[in-house]
Amino acid sequence: MIRRSFWIASGITIVAVVTVGAIYWPLTNPWIIHAKVRLLGPRVVYKPLAYYEDLWDIVLAGVKSGDTIWLRVAVDLHPALDTFPGEEMISAVSTVLDRNPGGAIAVLLPVYGPDFVCGQQQEWEPVTSATAERRLLLLSQIESSTDNKQALEACRIVLKNKLKLSGNVEK
Repeated sequence: MIRRSFWIASGITIVAVVTVGAIYWPLTNPWIIHAKVRLLGPRVVYKPLAYYEDLWDIVLAGVKSGDTIWLRVAVDLHPALDTFPGEEMISAVSTVLDRNPGGAIAVLLPVYGPDFVCGQQQEWEPVTSATAERRLLLLSQIESSTDNKQALEACRIVLKNKLKLSGNVEK
């Protein structure tokens, strides 16, 4: 009886250790990150990812790819991004409009705002007039549904203001 209890307790301990390790170990699969944020919260998930530079670089590259699940990861982690290297996410988010304009407008813009999503390019630099014109052209190809009409217009306003500041005539 004692021996059986020992093995049951040992088995439960092993399962518990493996489960806790799986939950807290920083994995870079976007689906796992998304699920872990839902389960544990953004700060708990962000800290181990940010601690390991190689892992954080994978997350940033995923966001820059423009893939929708990675954009959701950027949104999930947003509440935890208050210090370095979390600030690097702004740089990643600001490049997505060029790769996935629809995803940037629908997923990122409501959380990060039009100034970051539309009006900046990598490394915290404001968009150039050439980039602003290219982005306006990309936005003109997006169908404006009732869901994203306001976000799309906010992005257009930011880009048109960048063109005005640079001295280019508004189109």
